[in-house]
Amino acid sequence: MKKSSLIPAGAAAGAIALVLAGCSSSSAGSEGGGQSEVTISYASFVDAKNPHSLAFQEWADQVTEATDGAVTFEPNYNGSLCAAGEIVSCVGAGTADMGFTSAAYEPSLLPITMLGTIGVVTNDAQAQADAGTALYEESEELQAEFEGQGIRLMFNTPAAPNVLASAEEVADLDALDGSTIRAAGEAAIALEKLGVSPVNMAIAEVYESIERGVISGIQTSIDGISSSRLFEVAPHIYDVGEYMGNGVLLHTVINQDVWDSLSPEAQDAMTAAADDVAGRFVADFARAGAESDCTKIIEAGGTVQPIGPSEDGVAWAKAAQEDQIANWVEDASGAIDDPRALFDRFVELVEERESGDDAFTPAGVCMEMQGA
Repeated sequence: MKKSSLIPAGAAAGAIALVLAGCSSSSAGSEGGGQSEVTISYASFVDAKNPHSLAFQEWADQVTEATDGAVTFEPNYNGSLCAAGEIVSCVGAGTADMGFTSAAYEPSLLPITMLGTIGVVTNDAQAQADAGTALYEESEELQAEFEGQGIRLMFNTPAAPNVLASAEEVADLDALDGSTIRAAGEAAIALEKLGVSPVNMAIAEVYESIERGVISGIQTSIDGISSSRLFEVAPHIYDVGEYMGNGVLLHTVINQDVWDSLSPEAQDAMTAAADDVAGRFVADFARAGAESDCTKIIEAGGTVQPIGPSEDGVAWAKAAQEDQIANWVEDASGAIDDPRALFDRFVELVEERESGDDAFTPAGVCMEMQGA
């Protein structure tokens, strides 16, 4: 069973010095409702053009405007300040004031939050993210998990449904048996049902690993493949998300001491901007990002296509979800009294928010652009 690695409460005193050192502040008078001028550093493992980065920038701009310039932001992309897999610890310790991460990268630190990586819950990406935020707001246990790491959830955004990018063509799902594929979170459990050997590695290491033949491919989102140019070494891309549903939840978090140091007016500005930007992430950021990503992939000679047969895919997804839930319940049992009840509540919140429309997927956008 995985154990949470909690930052002791006493570490906050030492961390606050780092936090304050990373923020430039001076008296702002009445600006921002009395908020001192502060520059908040932000760490992300994706590039500045990624849809999640563009959403963060709009959120940050709204906060800066609402506080009359008292709160500004200093973004650091491509893992330049904190590497993927280290952002929870990095923000909790105050090396960065805010960060962008997923529990899938740091499961031992956020075992309860890993429920957001379980597949076959929904194909509605916006509903998944909104439900994840609603669950955090009502669950004291989820909140305590973040607080134990010295962080606070600012907002969730969804990763797109997974696709599988392979260096070689794959005839069907059965042909994946015996392959070695990079996968994070509960997606790794799903792939094991197909005879795949999953490997958990930072996405920055994947390009060279595929190029050298260490792994044969990666299961991730279309935007992850595009931003890391993985289509150059794995041009055969398959829509496994058709069966597995939406991808993992991604979290924008803030250091708890930094949050507590802000004025109520600044906190309200951040919350209002989060409700606005995160609530329209799919409509205003993911769709435009998918068109750009698909153009890049297709122009480079990559292809996006379905994989089947469909009956096998549906059976695979059902069996994989059962294993994913069982694995998550086991890992979360040491951190929460009734994991299954929390998961069931998450599903309820998702179902309340599903639009009922055909789900948007970047893979679908690519296939439409290809005329498939």
